[in-house]
Amino acid sequence: MSDPKDQKVSARISSKTKALAKKSRRSYGDLIDIGARHVLSELNTLKIERDFLNEEIEHDKYLLIKKEKRLDEMDARIFELSPKDCENIELSNKMISDAAQDYADLIYRSHGDESLQLVMGKELYQNSIKREAKDNGYSPNLFLNEVIKKLDALCPTCVSDTGEGIV
Repeated sequence: MSDPKDQKVSARISSKTKALAKKSRRSYGDLIDIGARHVLSELNTLKIERDFLNEEIEHDKYLLIKKEKRLDEMDARIFELSPKDCENIELSNKMISDAAQDYADLIYRSHGDESLQLVMGKELYQNSIKREAKDNGYSPNLFLNEVIKKLDALCPTCVSDTGEGIV
């Protein structure tokens, strides 16, 4: 990729130098570039080019981060509109996990340490959780298992085996 010519310089030169420049059939900008590279050592030239390349890389990183953030915002909105259409599995899992935590907190606030036993033992509670999942476009069984995991963490006095889940 060639460097854009976005800087302007002016200089006073002799008539002889101007005649030489015209005879070379190169632009004044090209001649200044050639002259600057000729005068500077290769080491100094490389250091300057390296600094510019680092600036380009930092700019490109910024643009990439900006685009990734926009992509995350789009994925979050897709998830809000239709969770089953969200292709970002990591985001989808996080959103379902967060929703399961909120639902588990709600159950725990109502029933305390017996929450997990109630959900595990009564189909009515399980169906209620599954209905909540359906209303929000989540997989009912996945959501139920997530709520159970969250309740297991909230109910320290209960002894349970939620490794396999309910389903």
